[in-house]
Amino acid sequence: MMEMRAILVRLAFVPALFAAQASAAGKPAPDAAAMWERFLARGEYNATLAAYDALEAVGYDGVEVDAEQCRQQAAVLASAVETAPVSIALRRAAYLCADATGDQTATEDALAQLVALSRHALKQAGDPAVAAPIRVLSPADAYALLASSGLEQLYEYYTLLRPARYFPLVLASWDEEAGVERHLAFDYVDAQQSLKVDSPYRGMPVVRDWVASGFVQGGAKSNGLAATDAMALKSAAAAGTVADKLAKLRNVAAAGGVQSAKAWLLLCVRNPDIEGCGDGLVDALLEQAEQKRAFPMTLLAYAYFDGIGTKADKPSAWVLLDGADKRWPGDAVAEFAALWTDAHPKAALPAGLAQRLARAENAGSRTAQRFLVWQKAYADKPQLDAGDIAFLSAPEENGRGLGYSVLADYYAGLKQAQDESKWRIKAAESGHAAQQAWYAGALLFGNDEGIARDDAGGMKFAVAAAHGGDIWTARYLSDRSVRSGNYVAAEGWLLSPADAGNIDAIMQLADLYAAERPGVSGNLERAVELYRLIAGQGDEAGAPARRALAELALEGRGMAKDPAQAQRWLKQDAERGDHLSEILLAGHYLKGDFGKPDEAEGTRLLQRAIKAGDEDAVTSYGAWLYYDKDTAESRAQALKLLAEADAAGNKGATNNYVWLLCTSPRAEVYDPKRGLEISKRLGDVETLSPGVLDTVAACHAANGDFARAVELQARAAKEMAAYTTERARKERNGKPFGYERRLELYKAGKRYEEFEHNE
Repeated sequence: MMEMRAILVRLAFVPALFAAQASAAGKPAPDAAAMWERFLARGEYNATLAAYDALEAVGYDGVEVDAEQCRQQAAVLASAVETAPVSIALRRAAYLCADATGDQTATEDALAQLVALSRHALKQAGDPAVAAPIRVLSPADAYALLASSGLEQLYEYYTLLRPARYFPLVLASWDEEAGVERHLAFDYVDAQQSLKVDSPYRGMPVVRDWVASGFVQGGAKSNGLAATDAMALKSAAAAGTVADKLAKLRNVAAAGGVQSAKAWLLLCVRNPDIEGCGDGLVDALLEQAEQKRAFPMTLLAYAYFDGIGTKADKPSAWVLLDGADKRWPGDAVAEFAALWTDAHPKAALPAGLAQRLARAENAGSRTAQRFLVWQKAYADKPQLDAGDIAFLSAPEENGRGLGYSVLADYYAGLKQAQDESKWRIKAAESGHAAQQAWYAGALLFGNDEGIARDDAGGMKFAVAAAHGGDIWTARYLSDRSVRSGNYVAAEGWLLSPADAGNIDAIMQLADLYAAERPGVSGNLERAVELYRLIAGQGDEAGAPARRALAELALEGRGMAKDPAQAQRWLKQDAERGDHLSEILLAGHYLKGDFGKPDEAEGTRLLQRAIKAGDEDAVTSYGAWLYYDKDTAESRAQALKLLAEADAAGNKGATNNYVWLLCTSPRAEVYDPKRGLEISKRLGDVETLSPGVLDTVAACHAANGDFARAVELQARAAKEMAAYTTERARKERNGKPFGYERRLELYKAGKRYEEFEHNE
C-alpha cells in the first residue's frame, strides 16, 4: 500500500508553489469536497470538455504558461475555471498565469484552490488493485496533480479494456525523496458520465463507454502512450488467431506500451507451441528496463525466468526482479507471482519466489500479503486464520469491496451460508459489482438466507452492478424496462454489454429490434444482421440466433419465406441435442410448417428432450396433447404429465397445470380450489412474470375473489401490453387480446373460460 502522507505534506512545499502559498497563510482553506458536490450537481458534459480548450489558449504545457497569452486569454481561462472548478489542470494553469503576470492576490487565491483540490485528490490515493481510483475530470488533471506534488512521471497505462464503473489510468511516477515508484490510479469516467448530457441513455453504462472511448481515441491521436496501448489491447482482444493478436501488440509494446507487452508475454506463456511467439519481446522490454522502470523490469524478469523470446536464465530473472522490487516494493514480486500462477495454475510457487513474497510481506507490503492470503482463500482446501480475515476485512482492502468478496467466496466454499451472506452484503455495499448483482437478486426476489424482498433496494443495487459491468443486472434492467413500456431504456441497458461482446446481451438487443419497438435505434434488418453474426459463433453460442432466424424464415420477416432453410437451422442444433431447438422443431413438425404434419417425428423429439430432463419440453408436449391432439385420452395424458412435473418442481408445468384447473370449460378438468392452492407454489406474486400473474389472477376469479383478480390482472395486463408488438396489434384488427378481455370479465364479476387456445 502506498504511503501518501509524505506526499500530502510535501505538496505544500513544492518549490514552485511555496512562496505564494506562504503569503496565503491564515486564510481558510477551500472545501474541495463541497466544490465537487456542487459541480457534479450542475455540471454539463459538453461545456466541461470545452473548458479544457483554455489550457491551449494560455500556452499551458503542464509545466509553464505563456504570460502574454495569459493576459490576452484571461477571460477565457476564468470562464473555463468557472465551468469546471474542480479541474486541477485548469486551477494549475490559473495559478501559473497569475504568477506569470505578477498578480499576487490572484496567485494566492489560485494556489489555495489548487492545493485544496490536490490534497483532496491525494487523500483518495490507494493501491490500484483494490482501492477506488482518484476522481478527476480529465487525464490532464492527473498529470497536473503529479506536477503539483513533486512526482516525476515515468510511464502510464490503463488497467481495463473498457469501463467497469471506473476506467483507471495509472501514472507510474518516481518519488525522489522516498526512492520508490508510486503507481497512482485516476478515473475521469465516473465523474464525466454523471454530468448532464443530451442523450436518452443518460444514467446508463453506455455513457461510460462513450466517455472512455472519446478520451482514448483523442489520446491516441496525440500519440498518448496509455491511449495507444489501450487501443492495441482492445484490437488484440477482438482479433481471432494468436498471430493476429500479436500483430496488434508488437509495435505498441516496442514503443513502451506496458500492457501490450504484458499481453504479448501472456499470449506466449499460454501458447508455448507457437514458434517465434516471443521474438522481439525481450528487445521491446529491455529499453524500458534499462531506464529502471519497475513494471517492464518485472515483465522482462519473467520472460527470462520462463524463457519467453529468449533462453531461460533464472539467475538473471531473479536479479531483474530484485531490482524491480527495490523500486516498486512488494508490487513487483506480487506481479511476478501473478504471472507465474497464470502460467502454472496447479504448480507450487518456485522456492525463490515464495521466499521473496515472504520477505515482502514481512517488510509490510500489503500487495505481497494480499497475494498470499488470496492463495490460501482459493486453495483446494481453503483455510484462513484470524489474521487473514482481519487483513481481508480491513478498509484498505475494500475501496471496491474486493476483500469482503474474497471472504464471501471463502465462506461459500466452507458451506457457511450465514457468513457468506454477511460478507456478500458488505462487498456489495462497498462497490463490488458481482456482489451487488447477487444482493440485487436477493432483494428483488428474496432468498433462503432470510433476506426479505425490497424492490427499491434491489433496483438500487441492480443499477450499481450494471454500472460496474455486471451483465445479468443490465439484462434484467432491460427486461424490466420492456415490461414498463420504456423501450429506449431497454435498449440503453443492453448497449454496453452488447458492445463488450456478450452474446446473451446481443441476442436480447436483436430480439428488441426484431419486435420493432418504437424509439429504439435498430430495426428488423439490424436484428437479422445481429442474429446472423451470432449464428456464426459455433454450436452452443450460435443456437439461439439460429432459432430466431428459423422463426423469421418461416414467417418471411426480414428475409424471404423459406421453410426448408428454417428446418435446416433447427435440425443443425436439434441433432446435437439442443433441447430448445428440439422443441421448436417438434412444434413445427406437429403443425405441418414444413409440409404435412409429422406427429411421429414431433413427438419423438419432444419425448427425447423430456427424457433428457428438459422442463420446457414437458410443457410443450403437454400443451400439444391437450390443445392440439385434443382427445379425451390425450387430455388425460396431458394432465397426468403436468401434475407429475408440478410435483417434481417444474414451475412451467405448475403454471400450465394451474391454468387448466382454473380456466377449463370442461367439468372433468375444472377444479379452481385445487388450482388456487397449487398456484402458491408459483412464488411471491410480487416477483411473478406477467404470464404467470395472469394465471394466478384467473384462479382468484374462478374462486370468486374478483377484487384480487382485478388487482393482479390489471398489473399483468399492463406488462403484457408492453410486451405486445405493434404487428401483433395490427393482426388482431381491433379485437381485444385475451389479457384485456379477462380484465373486463373480472371487473364484471365473471370468471374466464378458455374456449380458444392462445386467445
